[in-house]
Amino acid sequence: NTGYDMKHLFIGSEGTLGLITKINLSCPQLPSSRNAAFLACETFGDVLKTLAVAKEVLGECLAAFEFMDRAVLRLVQKDHRIPVTCSADSEGLYPFYLLVETQGSNDTHDSEKMALFLEKLLHCGQIADGVLSQDLSQVEAMWAIRENCNPATKAMGHNWKYDISIPVSEYYDIAEEMRERIRNVRPDALCVCWGHVVDCNLHFNVTTPGKFEEDEELTAILEPYLFESVVRRKGSISAEHGLGRCKNEYLGELAKNEAALARMRMIKGMFDPRGILNPDKVFPTC
Repeated sequence: NTGYDMKHLFIGSEGTLGLITKINLSCPQLPSSRNAAFLACETFGDVLKTLAVAKEVLGECLAAFEFMDRAVLRLVQKDHRIPVTCSADSEGLYPFYLLVETQGSNDTHDSEKMALFLEKLLHCGQIADGVLSQDLSQVEAMWAIRENCNPATKAMGHNWKYDISIPVSEYYDIAEEMRERIRNVRPDALCVCWGHVVDCNLHFNVTTPGKFEEDEELTAILEPYLFESVVRRKGSISAEHGLGRCKNEYLGELAKNEAALARMRMIKGMFDPRGILNPDKVFPTC
């Protein structure tokens, strides 16, 4: 409120404006209470209802609300036991899974809130099944499943990775749209999803099992159609991981208007007149 905060210019600039030579870190005390639940849902509508209940009941204790679909857990279960399974699916998996964690400083208080959260979900029928952690080792085991989504997908074949943000009401629609687009042309390709529903961040991945070289035909099916579909939904083509070189060609087409792009170039020219800081990142080369 007293002029530019120059530090904020560096957030998301991917090293194109300068080098960080020193940082200060504030390290608060780690939470003394952690509880987690691994939940299964039959529909994505139930996922959204569960999120609403989590925000209402868990409130300030809610630390994570992670999403995984059945397609990615088919890959993960080769190395990790999924704690919530069913007999309806041939592989014993529900359509959608959630990892919900609370963190706080009073275990009795936090455990009661988590119990109330699960009780309300079961009463309303918003989850098909669920498991509550009994100790920290079980919390870590649940997180191991979530964290293995990326390695398990990468091990299958060449991996097209898309880090996008979508309004939560349409969070999974884009995955279904892309599966339909790919299915008839490349039925061998797998579309798998996981992400952070609480902040609308979706990791949409495509892999070709047993084939580790990039397939230009499949790339052309995915891009720029996927990015255009994201923008139609008023989302962002890059959520967590920046534009880099992979997405920078779409900066002016799908991410920023001409006025915003001109100002970005002006700032870049002021900080880096010779263009030596992380060249070709963020800005398209043309």
